[in-house]
Amino acid sequence: IRQTELIETSIPQDDEKLTQKAASKFLGVSVTTIIDWRKSGKIPRDAYIRIGRPIFYSKKKLLEYARKNRNAVRSIQ
Repeated sequence: IRQTELIETSIPQDDEKLTQKAASKFLGVSVTTIIDWRKSGKIPRDAYIRIGRPIFYSKKKLLEYARKNRNAVRSIQ
């Protein structure tokens, strides 16, 4: 069993999980901006998971966020 399978998460298994760097590239913003959005609550808690120290983001949830906040993101790839 992989360690990530033992962690309870609201991100479905079939959803692609993105690193902070990949999530920032996906939304067209800096890594610092992604971190700020997460800490301020702009990105919903169910859109990411911390596994040890790294944080992974739900691609589906980020896409929902981007659609609702088109003026905040640059481009969706």
